Order: sequence, then structure tokens, then C-alpha cells
Amino acid sequence: MRHNFYRIILIAGLLLTSAANSQIHALDGLRYTAETQASFSSGANTPFWLVNNKQGLSSIKNNSGYVRAAVFRDMDSTDHRFRWGAGADIAGCWNFTSSFVIQQLYFEARYRSLGLLIGQKEINGIFSNPRLSSGDLLYSGNARPIPQLRVGLPEYTFVPFTKQWLAVKGYIAFGAFTDDGWQRHFANKTAKRTKHALYHGKAIFFRIGQTQRPWNVEAGLEMAAQFGGSSIRNGQTTKMPVSFKDILKVIFAGGGGSNTPIGEQLNVYGNHV
Repeated sequence: MRHNFYRIILIAGLLLTSAANSQIHALDGLRYTAETQASFSSGANTPFWLVNNKQGLSSIKNNSGYVRAAVFRDMDSTDHRFRWGAGADIAGCWNFTSSFVIQQLYFEARYRSLGLLIGQKEINGIFSNPRLSSGDLLYSGNARPIPQLRVGLPEYTFVPFTKQWLAVKGYIAFGAFTDDGWQRHFANKTAKRTKHALYHGKAIFFRIGQTQRPWNVEAGLEMAAQFGGSSIRNGQTTKMPVSFKDILKVIFAGGGGSNTPIGEQLNVYGNHV
């Protein structure tokens, strides 16, 4: 009887979560949503598929939930020279690492082929489909968005004088991680953790072949790095430099200077992926 009771509680939690109330409406160019979700489990943690692939808005605690509201202005798909969009997405949470979460808050704009993003927005990998995979090596879909400044070519743009046989897209971004409190709470006192760490990301991709042809080839490189801030281990704090020269070393994956740990000097400055 006891095991049957636990199964009933688990099934009820699954049904409640899958039946979460979500309303999506559009008004005068704005898209707004309201959503609530709760999960209950007799185990020690929330079931795997109820906590993963939610862009970090989830809790591993066995009984948890949230109420979420958001408003967005999506960039239209018309061929205007200038387009812009913005979004605000907040949640009040129960049994999460935070009781109040700013999931998204951003402004983005495009002029011709150039794109700009300021703030934190849910971003998926360039090639991975979030509905079919758990993400790529850089963006797993299991962490909250990183506040950042991001500029580049969001969509493939034809290279002049190539008769539309060669197109390029890419970006460069700088931002800051916001998980200092979570690391301090979660990590063992003797474990290594970071504080006030900064983020750098960049990518460039090429496409060979005209769009009306039955084939094309795509190839590129995407890279991200964690740098700056402080590294803490066994109560000892090592402050990492963030001068202009250090930022250039992060961009070009160069070795750290004499004011960085020996490992950074022998390899590269920062944690690169």
C-alpha cells in the first residue's frame, strides 16, 4: 500500500506539471504569456524530465513550483532596414534556489544585416534543435541566460563579389555570470568555485552554395570563455586580472601574464570551450 501511495503521488505530480496553465496572447504587436507549474514527487529530487531543458527555470527539490509572466515585442520578419524587439520574463518561485527570478530582460535591434542584443535572453545553440536535443557543448538549455552585450551577423549574409555562393554569420559577446550565490550555497567549503566571473563568446560560420541549389555546405567555429572575477579554493581567494591586455588574451586565446596562476600562463588565460 505504501509503494502504491507513492506511485499515485508521483503520477499526480506528472499530470499537474503537464497540465500547467499557459496562456499566450498578442495585442498591438506585443506577445504576452502567463504560466504556472508545480511538481510533486515521493523521491529525493524532481523527476529528470521535469527539471531539464527548461533554460534553468527549474528546481531539483522534490516539491516545487513557480508562477511566471512575460511580455515580448518580437522583431517582425519584414525587410525593413531597422527592426527592434524587447522582452521581460519574470517568475515567482517556490522551493527554487531563488524565490524571485528574472529569467529574461533584453533589448535587441537589427540594422540591415547587423544585430545587437543587450541583456539576458534565452539563446539556443546555432545548430542544435532545443526540441530534439539537450543542447551543445556551449549552451545546454539547463542554465539561465547570461546577461551580455552581443553584436554580429545573426543570419547568413552574402559576401560581396561571390555571386551569392558564399555567406557568413557570427557574433562576439561579453557578459557576466550571475550564479555567485548559488555556488556559495551549493559548493563544499573546500571545493573550488568562482565569484564575479565574466563571460566571452564568439562564433563565425560560412555557408558555401546558393540557397536555390539542392545542396550547400556549412562549417564554422563557436567558442566561449570564462575569465576575470575571483577563484576561491580552501578559503583562499585569487583575483583574476581584467585589463585591456587580458581581454585581448581571452579573445585570441593567449597565455596569461605573470599576475595569473601558473596554469593560466602555461595554457591560456581563462576557461575556454
